[in-house]
Parts: sequence; structure tokens; C-alpha cells
Amino acid sequence: MSRPATLGDLRASGWESRPVKEEIRANAVRALSENRPLVEGVLGYDDTVLPQLANALLATRQPWTWARSLPWSARHRVLADACLLGIPLCAVPLALCAVNATQALVVASLLPLAATSASAAIRGAGNRQTGAAGECMVVVLAVGGPIAIWPPLSFGAIAATPVFVWLGARRDRNRVATRWVELHHTAAGDPGWLSGA
Repeated sequence: MSRPATLGDLRASGWESRPVKEEIRANAVRALSENRPLVEGVLGYDDTVLPQLANALLATRQPWTWARSLPWSARHRVLADACLLGIPLCAVPLALCAVNATQALVVASLLPLAATSASAAIRGAGNRQTGAAGECMVVVLAVGGPIAIWPPLSFGAIAATPVFVWLGARRDRNRVATRWVELHHTAAGDPGWLSGA
């Protein structure tokens, strides 16, 4: 079989350009189906490294964090987390209602800010020594202190809530699958794992 000499000959031969990842995967599938070694000349890794290499080459999907597989936008994921984090916080103003209803309303005005800042903080917690709690406490204390002194500032806390929704959504979109996720990504129950999808 002769090689095409010109670009026209190449196009006429039916050759199609493919990404390197697809070509490596196709070569791995062909080698495994023909019972040939995946890598020539490598000794001593037949039961350890080479099966893992075969799995990595056959996998067609990138490892994503679990939350990214949900059919929601980043903003919806942040708001859902904020609701889950904010529901237990509702007990504080409810308990304060028996003591002072006005103060309970002031504390309740902090709930949306506390929940959304916690939801945003969770998305960047892996990069900080204090985790999500440190960032959330700084935000809530920095805003809660002035509100305790002058309660009309509680409207500012409510107005600042969308900023933390935006911050959390931005962090969620910028989240990268870590090496830990790659190593522990399971293909069980994933019908597209070995397909070309």
C-alpha cells in the first residue's frame, strides 16, 4: 500500500483527522482485542500497572466532580447548597422570637448571607487551612457586628447575598477534578465509560 503524496490523495483515500486521545484509545482497543501486549518491552508490570493503563486509555469520559454531573447550572447548585445549609440556621431566629421578636428579625436577616457565604466557602475550602468555616465566620462576624450595633444595616446583608451566590457559582465553574478524583473515579454504573460518547 502506497502512502498518499498530496493532500488531494490523502482526502481521496478517506483518511480523517482524529484527536490524539481517540487514536491512542483505538490503538489500545485493537491491541487488547488481538491479545497483543499494550506496551512492548515493559517487563514485570503485567498485573499491576498495565491493567490500570488499559483502563485509563479505554475510559472516554473526563473525571468530573459528582456535582458537575447534576443537570443544574452552577448557580442552582450553589443555591441548593445554601438552602440545605440555611434550613438548620432557621432555629436560631425561631428561638429568639420568644425573647425579642425585633432581634429575631435582625438575626433572620443574616440567614441568607450566612447560607450563601457558607455555600461559596465550601467550593474553595480545599485550598485553605481553615476550610469553609474560617471564611464563613469572617464574613458573618464582619457583617453581623455592625448589624448588632445598627440594625438597619440588615438590609445591606440581604442585598449582599447575590454577591456570594455569584462568588460560589464562579468557584463551582472553576473547580477542577483533582488527582484524587482521577484515581478514585469509578466507572460502575456509567454506560458511557467504554463507549465513544
